[in-house]
Amino acid sequence: MPNQVKKTKLPTKDQWYALESNRALSAAAPRSLLIKTLFALSLATLLIRYSPAALVVAWLFLVFGTEFWTLHLMRAYATLLVAQPSAMTDHMSRIAQQYRASVCVQCAVWGLASFISQVWLPNVPRVLCTSILILMMVHIIITCSYVNRRLRQRASTIFIGLLFFSGLLRLALNLNQDQAILQFAGFTFLLGLSGYLLWVVGSRFNMIHRQRVDAEYIKLQLIESLEHAQEKLRLEHQALMGANAVIMRFYSAAAHDLRQPVYAMEIYTDMLMQDTTQAEVLLPKISQSCKAINDMFNGLFDFQKMQLVDMQLEQPNVNIETLFRNLALHFEPIASVKNLDLRFKPLRGSVTIKPIYFMRILSNFITNAIRYTATGGVLVGVRNTKTHVSFEVWDTGIGIDDAVKEHIFTEFFKVDHADITNENLGLGLAIVKQLAASIDGADVLFQSKLLRGSVFKLQLPIALYSAS
Repeated sequence: MPNQVKKTKLPTKDQWYALESNRALSAAAPRSLLIKTLFALSLATLLIRYSPAALVVAWLFLVFGTEFWTLHLMRAYATLLVAQPSAMTDHMSRIAQQYRASVCVQCAVWGLASFISQVWLPNVPRVLCTSILILMMVHIIITCSYVNRRLRQRASTIFIGLLFFSGLLRLALNLNQDQAILQFAGFTFLLGLSGYLLWVVGSRFNMIHRQRVDAEYIKLQLIESLEHAQEKLRLEHQALMGANAVIMRFYSAAAHDLRQPVYAMEIYTDMLMQDTTQAEVLLPKISQSCKAINDMFNGLFDFQKMQLVDMQLEQPNVNIETLFRNLALHFEPIASVKNLDLRFKPLRGSVTIKPIYFMRILSNFITNAIRYTATGGVLVGVRNTKTHVSFEVWDTGIGIDDAVKEHIFTEFFKVDHADITNENLGLGLAIVKQLAASIDGADVLFQSKLLRGSVFKLQLPIALYSAS
């Protein structure tokens, strides 16, 4: 049973009790039919010797007709129970109502046997017939003891049916005969005593069944709670692994980005060593490079805080012109070493965005543009429309083949070219895509033509842009 409800919502306690009881009744139906058949044939053997054969045959027809009707309903219910093991559907409820009606008809048919026995049977066969009916009552009461309501229904219906048919006959035919009245009184007392004892036995069986079903339900609740706990742990583990992967990728990209200002500072230092007269020009640039490195480390520490304590990085207004000046400080010496024309076309105003994300995305775009451009230049500009503001990096580099365009944002993917020495890890654009995904409404686009160049764009919602 637990395996059947694993993937579905656990029913309520009352629903589970009803389903288990109906399941038990369905399982007992074939065996119950065999026992009822033996009782019916035994009664028919006694009745047919003293009663009209046509009446006994008609009674047998009614017995087996109602039994097969009930069996058909139980099989239909069992079929629905397999398809929907943990909930009571409307169709199942309708079958249950028909089943209750069939039970009432069954009890009336078995009560008819008492009527026949009281009319035509002599004393000894009548006692045997009554004993068989009482045994039949025992079987029915025990079989239906799974459901307390059904137990009461069957017990009362059988008892009333037996009394009705026998009493009707006695009152109509033998009311003035003392022996008949004593016989009816004794029969009534026997039925009452038997009914009471059977009610006690049936109630005890019902209590045992209820305790078993309750224990099974508690076990299912424990299993469900354990499964929920396991699922929660699994999701938390996945989230932890995902966060760890993000952190590792972030620091890999950060290490990559840190190389740019360090490399720029190294070039400025070499220029200063070769020509000390340029100290006034170069020392401020070296100082600014050191400050840029320090800012990057501060950003990394902020990122670490965000990951460890689940806090959000502040999103101040980032001045676009200031940002472009910092980018020029980092990348102009690198572009000059390759004799590339690096130009910045800023836009007045600011954007509300996490600076460390913004800087990293544009730095990756410019790094790739310089790396994959041998001649010509790189243009970093901004354009705004009614819906968005677009930060764009254009280059005259090698471009990207159409066959690999769909892979460029994949981790560890690198564009291979005979004239390019590519020692990076291929994480830059993958990190860019993830960082852009963390900015509401942001998108990363690109266009490229092989051997003619590329353009990469970071598009932000216009609501994040302020012209002041």
